[in-house]
Amino acid sequence: MLLQLPTLDQMTDILDIKPIVKVSLLGAWLAGLVLLLLLLFLVYRILKKKEKPVAKPAPRRILSPREAALQELEELEALKLVEKGQFRKYYFRLSEILRHFLQEEIQIPAVDATTEEIRPHLKSSKFLNTEETHTVDRILIDMDLVKFAKFIPSPEEIRRLRDELKAFIRTAPRNSFQSAAVAGKPAPSLSPSAPVVVSFQDKGGRG
Repeated sequence: MLLQLPTLDQMTDILDIKPIVKVSLLGAWLAGLVLLLLLLFLVYRILKKKEKPVAKPAPRRILSPREAALQELEELEALKLVEKGQFRKYYFRLSEILRHFLQEEIQIPAVDATTEEIRPHLKSSKFLNTEETHTVDRILIDMDLVKFAKFIPSPEEIRRLRDELKAFIRTAPRNSFQSAAVAGKPAPSLSPSAPVVVSFQDKGGRG
């Protein structure tokens, strides 16, 4: 039996070949550009969210000699030197605080001076009364005993000296360079020939 093939007229399911569709390269290029821009925008938004705002440092207020001395006393107490038995180091630091306060607030050149060198300035100071002069002189002597004679003070002696020093700093006359400048007056000078040199070095009979 022979297979009979359909005639050309009977082959109605065969469709004609469609013409070739031309794809526009410009359209494809524009579509790619839009996708690239969208991707860049998404990346920018993600990075923007991760950025932390930089906190601006608060402006530092200039402390007066009195405020600075009281703050330094608090910082010294926080070191717990007395509890650690470091009496000499504790008294050296107390001495530095007092000497800087005397120089900056009371106009007495005390930072690089011995107790003997400071004493005449205490007596001649027009800003200190007799009681304040005696108080500062006694504090300096007590400090020297621990600093140079290796005297070990009792807890009561440490407390008394610390309280006297703090009380003096709080109540001493306000006659600092800064106070004069605030009042619109020229700041006085301790030495007409040389500026004041601040030093924290431990020197024999100084500091």
